[in-house]
Amino acid sequence: MNYFHLSLHILEKVLDIFKSTSASQISELSHSEEAWTKYCNTTQMISYNVAFTLKAFDITV
Repeated sequence: MNYFHLSLHILEKVLDIFKSTSASQISELSHSEEAWTKYCNTTQMISYNVAFTLKAFDITV
């Protein structure tokens, strides 16, 4: 699977997970994530590794 197809596959999974979710629900979910709670009031760059701790969804490729 090349990069384009992998990216498309991931986007399709995200769409499937959130297709019935409102923008305010997505906002609420994202604000409960470590990436938000740990970094929202700082000038630090969000660590790439934090992406692997997301609770909102689990995407396996």
